[in-house]
Amino acid sequence: MVKYLVILVFIVLINNLLANIKTEELALESADSVNAFFELQNNAESEVLGRNLVELIANLSKGKINISLVKKIQINPSLELFSNLKEELDILKKLGDPAIKISEIVVTCSGYENKVIAGVWYLDKKISPLCRKIFFEKLDENNGYELLKESNLSFFKKNTDFLFMAGEENNTQKILNKIKKNESLWSVISSLLAKESIIKKTNIPDKILEDLNLSDEFKNEILKINASKSMGFSSHTNEFRERVREINRKLGENKIELAYQQIVELINFYKTNLQAIEKEIVWQHFTDLGKELLLVYGLTETALGLLQITTEITLPGKEQQTWFMLLWANLYAKKYVDNVNIINEKNMLASWDKYDDRLRFWIAYTFEKNKNIQQADVLYRKLIKSSFFSYYSVLSLKIMNKRNGFEEIKPPAFDFKKNERDKLLTTVECEDETIKALKRLNLWSKLSYGVFISKEINVLMNSNDKKIMLSRKIANQLDYEKLLITNIAHVLNYNNQHLAFFKLFDQGSSRSIDQISFDFLQKLFPVNYLNKIEKHKTNFDPILILSLIRQESAFNTHARSPAGARGLMQLMPATGKMLKRNLRKENLYVPDINLELGIRYFNNLVKKYDGNLIFVLAAYNAGETAVKRWRTKYLNSNDPIIDIEAIPYQETCWYVKLIFRNLFFYNLLKENADISKAIPSDFFVKFQQAEGSTY
Repeated sequence: MVKYLVILVFIVLINNLLANIKTEELALESADSVNAFFELQNNAESEVLGRNLVELIANLSKGKINISLVKKIQINPSLELFSNLKEELDILKKLGDPAIKISEIVVTCSGYENKVIAGVWYLDKKISPLCRKIFFEKLDENNGYELLKESNLSFFKKNTDFLFMAGEENNTQKILNKIKKNESLWSVISSLLAKESIIKKTNIPDKILEDLNLSDEFKNEILKINASKSMGFSSHTNEFRERVREINRKLGENKIELAYQQIVELINFYKTNLQAIEKEIVWQHFTDLGKELLLVYGLTETALGLLQITTEITLPGKEQQTWFMLLWANLYAKKYVDNVNIINEKNMLASWDKYDDRLRFWIAYTFEKNKNIQQADVLYRKLIKSSFFSYYSVLSLKIMNKRNGFEEIKPPAFDFKKNERDKLLTTVECEDETIKALKRLNLWSKLSYGVFISKEINVLMNSNDKKIMLSRKIANQLDYEKLLITNIAHVLNYNNQHLAFFKLFDQGSSRSIDQISFDFLQKLFPVNYLNKIEKHKTNFDPILILSLIRQESAFNTHARSPAGARGLMQLMPATGKMLKRNLRKENLYVPDINLELGIRYFNNLVKKYDGNLIFVLAAYNAGETAVKRWRTKYLNSNDPIIDIEAIPYQETCWYVKLIFRNLFFYNLLKENADISKAIPSDFFVKFQQAEGSTY
């Protein structure tokens, strides 16, 4: 009996030991509903709190404090989710008291501004402007006499900018007119405002300046500042712009020789007045004019000369675009050797890692066109490895596959196992503040408050690594950014907030992920509504529609563009009525109706443009009229890769690129990660005999 008891105790001890070890494992299995650090459900109190907080912030933006709303938020049980918000609510309660004195405002607001409240973003940019507003309102009530106190005068001095903000001129004049009743105080305030204006180079409106008790010397100095602020373009810049307009008029009238002469004169004018013309104006006009001369008017050498001048203009943030334009233009003109010379002279290969994906690709494509296949392949592979989810990486795969037949290309950035799930944080691993941030993200996602979703993502992505995990043993082995993105994706995907996740991933996070799961890829390229799409008769693969919806609406049935496009496929009401006469605008938010009309319209475009995917997508985004103009003027190089970059509208240009990228990854999911089958063979719609997708 004792023997069996000892064995039983030994088994229990072993089980306990194994259980403890298991909590330290880095298994990639998804946490179940019991162990997950939070349920993806919001209770009624948290949703009420979220709505109340949004309403409070909206009121604060208008300079109003709703005390009853502040009190409701303070007693809400879910307030614990919002770190340090209690302190800010207390400040609002004080500021909202009609009986508050100026000295109390100064103490409360100075204390708040001098204290850094970590992790709070909800009210931090609302309270300081409110402090200034209430302070100056109280000054108005007591004719400014409170400024005789040194601490109050010091607060006034720090916040003089507020007096001259747009829309505050009338209130400022009212306050200053009351202060004028005290002559000595008026002299002090006038001098203070003048000195602050001169130091900060701020503009004092003329009406207010006339009232100030200032010496002529002070007034003249301020008038100079006001004049410098109101100055527009220099006369040389204006003349440069007018010369460009005249050149465009001559080109429009097809007076090519006269336009050419004026371009020569424009270049001479620029070189003569180099220092007097705004560089950004020159850069933009020479870039646009160079592209137009190259594509439309065949003035190749003149166009390349203008683009060469842009490379000599140093503008922050424009350098890579400048070199891309010159390389692209040379390739369009088939000046392949010239491009290689530029790359060698500027030592671009040594700086290759510092460039964006577009410039990297066009350096590689230069070697491709110059028949240096070995160098081109080296650069293509580097691009694929560093930024696998880029349109330009997909192009690189496409080119190598078409040229050589597919070689096994499996970059470290893409090595997933289909049956594994992403790791989710659990309560035994996760710090309290991280749990709260993810819960808040879940709340804003459920309520569809996009601005707050973005803010919470920023809070999480900027978290101190050591504050994410409780266990140092686990923390030291984890890739924090990958772990956070995985968990953020889980929350956003659950709430159908796909757009927020797409933006997070596209804004650079994709570069840092060295491995990705099939589970994660499915979140990045959702298949919502695929069953509905497959019910419609098309002669192309339905995943093309999925690729378009991902870009158009991010699967948001209520999406509406600034132009008025609605629903999943972002149809304009006029287009909808063209396809269905009795259509009402709100019907476009109904998925079945939107898909029916959107797919019919897309199918019409496919037939109209003989399956040319560039024309089809460009027409869907920019309209058929625009594409009719572009086909002969801009999209005529016989190289679709070059033509896509020539699309005049930047939005449409990127639209075509991203849908082509989406199509590759949806194919990749459909083909079970077989890259060779996923790569589109060309830029034409792939027609199929059987209906539906093989997804």
